[in-house]
Amino acid sequence: MPRTALVTLTIGPYFQDAFRQIAEPSWREYAERFGYELIVIANPLDNSARAQQRSPAWQKCLVASEPWAADFDRIVWLDCDLVINNATAPDISLAVPAGLIGGVTTLSQPAVISAHREKMLGPTYYSDYGLPCDFETIFNTGVLVFEPAVHAAIFERVYRQYEERDGNWHYEQRPLSWHIVDSGLAHSIDSRFNKIWGHDLFDSYPFLLDPELPDRVERLRRCIAASAAKSYFFHFAGLKHHMEHVAVDCRLREETGDDQAVDILTG
Repeated sequence: MPRTALVTLTIGPYFQDAFRQIAEPSWREYAERFGYELIVIANPLDNSARAQQRSPAWQKCLVASEPWAADFDRIVWLDCDLVINNATAPDISLAVPAGLIGGVTTLSQPAVISAHREKMLGPTYYSDYGLPCDFETIFNTGVLVFEPAVHAAIFERVYRQYEERDGNWHYEQRPLSWHIVDSGLAHSIDSRFNKIWGHDLFDSYPFLLDPELPDRVERLRRCIAASAAKSYFFHFAGLKHHMEHVAVDCRLREETGDDQAVDILTG
């Protein structure tokens, strides 16, 4: 039976505490259900001066090259600011054919998007970064399924070849997504495996951006609950501070006829 590792990186007390208190219970249940080994990396894989000058997000590109990675046929990488909905989430590894790299792309996102998202994920997403050409497909690299024995060189190349950019360049995502697509090994999976809270926030709940909104915190909690219930993996990408508004019991479900989730603790 293929061995699969569920892997993340938590650097610093803030991320370690948020992961342990909010995300980890759902991850452990998911790993147990599908026979994954959960690996939480709490220390940098690269301590060089270069590594310290850029986001730890880049270090996901080193995971496939770690000595222990050779013990696994597949790695499921998840960013640590993500919770798993164990009421509905199937085995993600079954969604990705052998030899390919799986992830959620903009092609699987809703056709109607906000002006904010369109600006961030526009047609020159890659060339604006200086990459050779533009592809229609953009991977969100917060969720990836790959085979370390086959794909380590792609990830390692991105880590060594590209540098941090000032401003919102999505850290490693642009070059890593570009190289995955350019390799011909990209495989798009169900968008519920990487449902981005920020997308729903701007597309469906923009009123929450008003800091003067009455009962804003309670409305925020209710909208997060409703959005999370429609996901397999619910990702707070770029909005990590919103994680404090939700504590999940690992089994989110949509309630028929009501725009809320049940079995969710909004502590």
